[in-house]
Parts: sequence; C-alpha cells; structure tokens
Amino acid sequence: MESSDNSQQQSIIKVIRKRGYMTMLLHKVYHAEFKDMQLTRESGGLLYAIKTTKYSQTELARLFHITQASLSGRIKRLERDGYLVRVTEPKDRRKYRLELTAKANQELDEVIDKMNKCNAQIFQGVTDQDFEQILHFYEMISHNLEAMVKEDEDDQA
Repeated sequence: MESSDNSQQQSIIKVIRKRGYMTMLLHKVYHAEFKDMQLTRESGGLLYAIKTTKYSQTELARLFHITQASLSGRIKRLERDGYLVRVTEPKDRRKYRLELTAKANQELDEVIDKMNKCNAQIFQGVTDQDFEQILHFYEMISHNLEAMVKEDEDDQA
C-alpha cells in the first residue's frame, strides 16, 4: 500500500509541475502575441466580461479574484484611457452601468481574434474526447478544492 501512495504522490508532483510549466509557457505565448497591443490580457478579459455579462462590480471582482478596490482602479484606468464610459441608469440615477467605447470594441475584437488563433495552435490535435477528459479531471479537482475552501470558511466562522 505504501508503494501505491508513493506512486500517487509522485504523480501528483508531476501534474503540479506540468501545470506550472504550462502556465509559464502560456504567459510567454500570450505576452509575445499581445506585446504590440495597448490592452493587457487582464484589461481585455475585464472588457470582455463587461461586454458579455450583466455582472455587478462585486461579481466582476469575484470572477477575476481581485478586491473591489483593485477592480475599481482597473475600471478608472480603462475609463481614463477611453475604453469605458459610465452611463447613469435612467430609473435610478444613483446607479450606473459600464459600456465599452468604439475604441474598446475594436481592440477587443482584435484581442479575441488573436486569442482564437493562439488557442487553435495551443490545442492543435486535442480531440473532443480529450477535452471531455480534461474537463472531467478539472471538475473533480475543483470539487475537492471547493470542499476544502468551504471547510476552511466554516472553521473561521
């Protein structure tokens, strides 16, 4: 039994190292691909989320795993740089929604095109069955992690 546990630990270490290595490679690929663009990957992701969802700022902060203060700073920079405008809600003038400018929409279209081209190369040769397996593994691991986070939150409550 001890040999089996040791073998599994070695497999876990290999998976974690490979994940880290792939993350580093992804950052290098995306950095090279987007170096000529004004939008950062993070800003492009935020603009895409604003464009395609009706999330509140609280929900956006959760989605990007950042504080609301950090999100607010990003939004102010995007507004300052001409990518976003705040539009007051007609029914409640205390509230506003964020809208992308023409500049943002044009650059976001370029980002999406580049991402699609990168993804096609990154996932070349990966079959639908491979994707199903990968997603299955991610779901299992996410489920385990969520249970651990919930336990930690329960212990702190």
